[in-house]
Amino acid sequence: MIYDGECSFCRRWIARWARVTEERVVYKPYQEGLEKFPQLSEKDCAESVKFVDVDSQVYSAAEAVFKALTYTKRWAWLYRCYKKNKTFAKLTEHLYRWVANHRG
Repeated sequence: MIYDGECSFCRRWIARWARVTEERVVYKPYQEGLEKFPQLSEKDCAESVKFVDVDSQVYSAAEAVFKALTYTKRWAWLYRCYKKNKTFAKLTEHLYRWVANHRG
């Protein structure tokens, strides 16, 4: 997962997700690790978290969070819900965007 390492809100949530996913997901601030992902721009990474799966598929924003959580047993259901329920997906993306636009 690629995130904004300069954002205290982002760092706080990354710490939580890292505890939940343990060592199954690698978390890197985009300020330190973008050279490994030429398909990602600094601008895109500044706007929302990115999750790059083992097959190099890129997920963004709320979907990225839920995809990362598929590496846990307890929270994997969130991604299934996101994919199957368009209302849930739209709501969580809207909420993600609102938070991202209001982080300090």
